[in-house]
Amino acid sequence: MLRYTSAIVVALGALVAGCSDANGPGAVDLPEAVVAGRLEHGTLRSIGANTNAAIIPGDDASGIAYRSTLGFDLGALPAGAKVTAATLQVDQCRVGGAPFTALGALVLDHIDLTLGLTDAAYAGQTIDADVGTLSSDATIGMRQLDVTTQVQQDVASHRRVTAYRLRFSQHDTNGDAVTDFVQIALSRDGVCTSAPEPKLHVAYSR
Repeated sequence: MLRYTSAIVVALGALVAGCSDANGPGAVDLPEAVVAGRLEHGTLRSIGANTNAAIIPGDDASGIAYRSTLGFDLGALPAGAKVTAATLQVDQCRVGGAPFTALGALVLDHIDLTLGLTDAAYAGQTIDADVGTLSSDATIGMRQLDVTTQVQQDVASHRRVTAYRLRFSQHDTNGDAVTDFVQIALSRDGVCTSAPEPKLHVAYSR
């Protein structure tokens, strides 16, 4: 059962009051989704097994590939809201090896996490592949991508979660025995604890 708690809302930016008229336009920062008691931001391995402890797409020295997910709770939108704009923002807080040379650009797939974060999301549950490039270089800092169309599709399809898979565009792994990765800040990862959390900012009208 999908739910979000006040603690998660506070941690991820909470609700942003964007209007003085309850029936007028507004904006909200969607909290991280929780499905069946499990948080939806996470990482999946090509050989199976997943974790919601960190967001680290790339590969390791053993040739195991990693893809990551971001899932946001659409239940935070007011009833009847019509999405007019949606922007995904993440902080690229750490880079290991040379992922953009070895693996390509970091791109986003629009996926369905209605049933939660499972190993199937590594390659399946795809709604639309490669909806945009999230990062193409190793510079540390904020990245953002317009996902208005994807959020509108999810709302129209009555999904409770709008979700995305992070992967590299050319290779999942290049088999060079070198670890190549990007780390997206997530406070519970114990590494990038001071960087901003992933945020999905949605503007809407009534």
